[in-house]
Amino acid sequence: MARLLYLFVIIILISCVKNVTEEVDIESDKAYFPLQVGKYKEYTVDSILFRQGRFLDSVRTLVREEIVNITSDTVGDLYIILRSNRRLTTEPWSPAASYTARIADFKVIRNEGNVHFIPMVFPIVLRQQWDGLALVQTDQTYNVLGESIEIYQNWDPFLVEAVDESAKIGSFQFDQVISILQTDEEDILAKRYSLEKYAKGVGLIYKELTVLDCNNTINQCSDNVPWGQRATKGFLLKQFITKYN
Repeated sequence: MARLLYLFVIIILISCVKNVTEEVDIESDKAYFPLQVGKYKEYTVDSILFRQGRFLDSVRTLVREEIVNITSDTVGDLYIILRSNRRLTTEPWSPAASYTARIADFKVIRNEGNVHFIPMVFPIVLRQQWDGLALVQTDQTYNVLGESIEIYQNWDPFLVEAVDESAKIGSFQFDQVISILQTDEEDILAKRYSLEKYAKGVGLIYKELTVLDCNNTINQCSDNVPWGQRATKGFLLKQFITKYN
């Protein structure tokens, strides 16, 4: 009887240690998406734009995102993030939009223009998948340069592609980085690709997004035609961090 009691106590202790360890790991993982008023990040965003069957323009924009406030509701804390833009470093920042972010139920929820994304879930596990667009109406069309595009058409489940990797982004060297592949789908009529990289203690450090469509009545839609000539509408975007605190 004493031996059985001893084993029972050991099992309980092991279970408690396991739960505490898991909790610590989750808290550590949240550092990949730090939320604290006063934190900011600045980026360079390069875009290539297509419209009406041809290349339209290439644009470089400087972007600053700063957590400016915190509020709360029945779910928990909600952080307000102000996004500002400028073209040149000599220009003042011009407020462009605000969005919100929170961590709830072991996932990050980011609300941009009333579109709710789930860019990260906890704990962070290599090859883990989840529906990052579970709260998004994926067949909704968006106006991009006067063209209607279903940006989130046929996206894959989000995938943790790499963990604890090193990455050089711009002038910075980061030692703890995770890569989240959000989609990589392509056929002769559409290409959707999205990748985000997050550094521990910093947050988003790199983003790549491709949304291209081809219309056979305007361009030749064929695997033999590169997307630079095939694209009827859409854009390519690359964003990398240049400053943070």
